[in-house]
Amino acid sequence: MFGDEVRRILGTGGAWRAYLDRLRPPLTIGHERRLSTLVRSRMGAKVLDRLVAPLTAGVFGALPDDIDVDLAAPGLNAALTRAGSLSGAVAIVRGDTSRQSGAGSMAGGMSRLVDALAARLDDLGADVRVGVTVSALEAAGASSGAGWIVHTSSDEFDTTDEAPPPERFDAVILAVPEREARRLLEPIVPGLPAAAPAGTPVETVTLVLDAPELDARPRGAEVVAAPGSRAASGALHLTAKWAIPAAGGRHLVRVAFGGPGMPPPTAGMDEAEAAELARTEASALFGVALRPEQVRAFDRARFTLAPPRALMGRTAAADRVRSAVEALPRLAATGAWLSGSGLAQVVPDAAATADRLRRRALFGEKPSSSGVDA
Repeated sequence: MFGDEVRRILGTGGAWRAYLDRLRPPLTIGHERRLSTLVRSRMGAKVLDRLVAPLTAGVFGALPDDIDVDLAAPGLNAALTRAGSLSGAVAIVRGDTSRQSGAGSMAGGMSRLVDALAARLDDLGADVRVGVTVSALEAAGASSGAGWIVHTSSDEFDTTDEAPPPERFDAVILAVPEREARRLLEPIVPGLPAAAPAGTPVETVTLVLDAPELDARPRGAEVVAAPGSRAASGALHLTAKWAIPAAGGRHLVRVAFGGPGMPPPTAGMDEAEAAELARTEASALFGVALRPEQVRAFDRARFTLAPPRALMGRTAAADRVRSAVEALPRLAATGAWLSGSGLAQVVPDAAATADRLRRRALFGEKPSSSGVDA
């Protein structure tokens, strides 16, 4: 608690305030759902602002005030009661290997997942269509088992050509971003509830650097900035994180911009300006002077980070949407806007949604009131 690294971040006063967490009697401990309240009351504002907020902003895309402890760190409240301190509770939860999800990827990169899915769909005889937009959904008939009529248009559709004819399907799962899902659902789902707040716009710039200075991995694999303290929200040393051989001092670094309440400052920049800002931010975050001539190539990506599952009230809001959608026969929706961001949330949610729809279509089972299985 009083190590040089801790005092450098928290200051001596902040370190002492954090240490008081261990001295407070267990009787003062209650069940607290909001992460900011829990951390501030137990360990002080500096731990909250300088250690916790950067992590929640970087990992969840949300500030601690909006994070539900029971969803972000299951078992922490119970461990707090047993340990008598928040620091002790964190040690218990971290030591419970059954709760550790870790971080991993596929050998050869995540892009292999697309190839594997395409091959599996081909094995199953699936009809995969590209360059086609679903323009509308229409109930095929009054019967609950009539299915849906799907109206489409070709992305290359010319006004002089005829639109593709609509097709009937027994069941439909919408696995698209929220904006597209709502465009299709609102005409057919009366009073479709609001889901979680809108996602967070994020931009990343990945740099290919000839920088032997990074061989020593000066800041490990990842650095996150306190919200609002820098132009970048954080930087990921990809070469270090995934143990990529740094041949000849070549490294991959990804710099992230944007966060909760902070639009990406790169939004109005051209390619060269965005790459230059990423280089200067990487230099500051990794504590290494990276020169412009060391940047050999770069790639820029923009996306919207879906609200995390751990956002306060998010699960209940998503359940209301599911209930409204699944009240219609043979219709379902899935995706990060309902499950929360991250493959660990999206994949099992998609599988569970498909299984519920299959059972309803085959056996006539009714959805639960929450839209999810107990």
